[in-house]
Amino acid sequence: MQTETVLICSTAHFTAQDNQLLSTMATKDCFSSWVINIEYGYIIVLTNYRHRLLLLKSQGASKALRNFLITQIKFRHVSYVHFDCDAET
Repeated sequence: MQTETVLICSTAHFTAQDNQLLSTMATKDCFSSWVINIEYGYIIVLTNYRHRLLLLKSQGASKALRNFLITQIKFRHVSYVHFDCDAET
């Protein structure tokens, strides 16, 4: 059995521009398997994270968002990040 780590955090960790970008990416077939739009935020699947972070950068994601994700991957070994507008900051 494989165990994955999920971090639930507030959407306050990214900008309004990042919010719009993630919303757009979630509707495109090439991103929708790892950027998932849910009712109160997003789930980002971070398997193959180097490639996905480069894609986020190329699409215009803020450096703050990318650094946040890198920190979670390296220090908390997170596989999924669930950004929720009702989560604690």
